[in-house]
Parts: sequence; structure tokens; C-alpha cells
Amino acid sequence: MDLYTGKINEFVDWVTGTSSLTGNSVTGGLQVSGGSIRELIQNKLKNPFFMYEDTSNNKYRMFSS
Repeated sequence: MDLYTGKINEFVDWVTGTSSLTGNSVTGGLQVSGGSIRELIQNKLKNPFFMYEDTSNNKYRMFSS
């Protein structure tokens, strides 16, 4: 069985390879490999949230996934 071994984001369905944001196939119809899933999870756990200083609006913006 061929598997997709490239990078994915949290919006890619691991079975179909379709992005829930765009509805397009990211993996060419291949299932995502365990290595790609592991890399996604490890990277997300290392960066649980992102903080950004919005100087034009004088606010701090925080994003979490």
C-alpha cells in the first residue's frame, strides 16, 4: 500500500488526504503515513499556542490549535 509521507497540517483527513479547509486533496488520494502524523502531532505539542503583538491595533493576539 502506498502512503503519503509528506508534511500535513491539522486540517488534512488522515484517511482520504482531503483538506477540510479547501476540499482539495493534499495527498493525491493516498492515506497519510504514521510518520507524517507523528511529525504533525510532535510539532503541535511543541508549539501549543502562538502569541502575536498587533501594534497597529495595540493588542496582543493569541492563537491556539
